[in-house]
Amino acid sequence: MAMTPDQVYTTAQLDAFDAAAYLEQLASEPVVSLADLQVRDASWLAAFAAIDLLAARAMKLLLDQALALEPTVPAVTRNVFSTTIVQYVERLDLLAQRVHDLAARGGARHPGDVAEVVVAAAREVLGLRSTLREGVLGKIREASTASVAAADLHARDRGLDDNTRKQWSRMRRDLELLAADPMAIGAGPLATRLAALPDQLDDAPTGPELSFADLIELD
Repeated sequence: MAMTPDQVYTTAQLDAFDAAAYLEQLASEPVVSLADLQVRDASWLAAFAAIDLLAARAMKLLLDQALALEPTVPAVTRNVFSTTIVQYVERLDLLAQRVHDLAARGGARHPGDVAEVVVAAAREVLGLRSTLREGVLGKIREASTASVAAADLHARDRGLDDNTRKQWSRMRRDLELLAADPMAIGAGPLATRLAALPDQLDDAPTGPELSFADLIELD
């Protein structure tokens, strides 16, 4: 099994981390029970959180390695830059300026060089984060798209009680949103997103009634 982001704590592990292998093992197959869909959604949110924590740890590892002998950027300061690295997405110029000013105040002979080291580490870390996040978003789009049809069938199944059908209707609409824009998962946990959707009883499907075997084939 591939190494996961929450297993990376050393430079050796960071070097060995295989982003593609990790993304390949993330759940992307369609599922058709409400409970399984909830578990899958929670795993996606957990993946985003783990990726951000990996970014912070990776930044700390790279800075500790590159600036161990640079007194103007002590360990406590390296830790601050590491824990806030995600805030510098699209703002590397601000990071460079802050490091330059810090190094200059501390008496560094070449504060620009110090800033370049930090920014280079940030580019590497944020690049890895971007790759992982885009991969997870792709999994969300793929799996959500594949699950819409089954959720729609359940929402229209008059053999189920109305409350269950309403739950499936909400789930189907949420899946449609994720299929169109995986970033919509950032609105919060699945329960929060579903609660924001109004009650709705979907019409029963037209045409011949589908058998259980038909539903299995569609799944």
